[in-house]
This record gives sequence, C-alpha cells and structure tokens, in this order.
Amino acid sequence: MSEQTSGEKERGEGGDALEQRRAVFEQALHAFRELEQPAGEAQVSMSLGRLEIEGQDWDAAIAHYERALDLYRQVEDLQGQGQALFALGVVHAFRGSAGEALDAYELAINLFAQLEDLRSQAQVLNNLGLLYAELGRQAEAAASYQAALEFLRHLGDEQGEGRALGNLGYVYALGGENDKARVYWRRALRKLKPGSTEYLRVRAWLEG
Repeated sequence: MSEQTSGEKERGEGGDALEQRRAVFEQALHAFRELEQPAGEAQVSMSLGRLEIEGQDWDAAIAHYERALDLYRQVEDLQGQGQALFALGVVHAFRGSAGEALDAYELAINLFAQLEDLRSQAQVLNNLGLLYAELGRQAEAAASYQAALEFLRHLGDEQGEGRALGNLGYVYALGGENDKARVYWRRALRKLKPGSTEYLRVRAWLEG
C-alpha cells in the first residue's frame, strides 16, 4: 500500500471538513423548509454557495445562489437579492463566463442603488472594474473604479479609496499611460496603511 503524501492528506482533511460543514448547512436548510421560512432558507443557501466556492464547484455554487435569489424575491428582500446577484457575478467571473457575470453585476448594482447602499455599490463597481480590465475594456474599467472611488470617498473609507486609486493606476498602466498610472499609485500610497498587502502591491507597481 502506498503512503499518502502530506499534500494528499491535507486535501483529504480539507475535503472532510467541507463535507462536515455541508452536512450542517443541509440540515439547517431542511429545517427552514419544514418551518416554511424562506428568508432563513435563503441565508443558508448563500452559505452553501460560499462553501462550494471554497471547493471550486462552480455549478453547485451557482445553483445555491440562484435558489437564494428566488427565495429573496419571494420575501421581497432587495438587499438579499442584490447580495445573491453579486455572488452570482463573482462565480460566473471565476468560471470565465464574462457575459453572465456582467449581467449579474449590473442587476446587483441597480438594486443597491435603489437602496442607496453606497458601500455595496462600490463593492460591485470594483468587481466590474476588475472584470472589464481582464476583458481589455480599459475605459469601462477606469469608469467603474472612478465611480467606486467617489462612493468610498463619500463614506470616508480611506483604505477603500487607496485600493480604488491603485486599481485605477493599474488600468492606466495596462493602456500604456504610465505617467498617469504613477500619479494614481502615489495618491493610493497616501491612503493605504503602510505595510498592508495593498500598500506593498501598489509600491511594487510604482517601483517596477
């Protein structure tokens, strides 16, 4: 009999942990269904979606998030609908389905705008910026990051501002506008906490 390598053992242990957590969530899901509590079922479905992302089972994650979205629509929970749509956008982006990710993000941001939820709008816009940048759509990426920056500035979130400024610089660097990129990176460093992961990444871009 061959011995397990340490990596195989760790993966096996990780899989066991995922299965244990999945079983707990499935029990909770069944309980909420029995009690006819769709809001509780939706919350557990969201948790199951996050669990499947950890295991990189994109189809299962999408199924859970779509179920959560349906349930949130039943109870007319706009915040929950927005979070489910945002999560669907993230999973579609992970699996390379850019069109579906964009559609989900746009629906999510429209709901968050109705709720005047600036932080959630900024979060979606940052993801939109990243997706547009990956697609080579620099102008739309910059516009998304700029809009996120305005929301974060209004919220007084300096770390968030720093991340958005750094991302804006990165987009301009992708487009060959290196001088403009450095301006944004210097502004980002004034906002970010020295020594943080974001700070070190932006400093590496600036010094690269």
